[in-house]
Amino acid sequence: MILGGFAYIAGAAVSGASVNVSMAILSGALLSIGLGFTTQFVPLYMAEMAVARYREAFSNSIQFSLCLGALAATIVNFTMKKTPNSLVQQGKDRDKVKALLQKIRGVDTIDDELDEIVAANAAAAQGENGLWLIL
Repeated sequence: MILGGFAYIAGAAVSGASVNVSMAILSGALLSIGLGFTTQFVPLYMAEMAVARYREAFSNSIQFSLCLGALAATIVNFTMKKTPNSLVQQGKDRDKVKALLQKIRGVDTIDDELDEIVAANAAAAQGENGLWLIL
């Protein structure tokens, strides 16, 4: 569990300091290691440490919490797929993306922001340092 905690901390630090795609991939790997360790060992530890009559409740509550987290992540992903950034990634028409961005921001002058979104997506699609990504 301690190793998983250290992996989480390291992954969060690298993610916060990421300046290129390689660092983002490293942070994702470290966070995944932390997630893997903690989802395996925390329920085991809690089951061993809990009073016998509450073991099932602790085990079930952990599983329920993990499922709620997965549901929340799915809902966020589903609602965010219609954001301007996602639409640019999907190759949607620039005018539709511009109209949506104007609606979200409540102003008509969003050309600079839209250009930044398009440029960032183009850079991410090609990758940095010669690394190609599949989006």
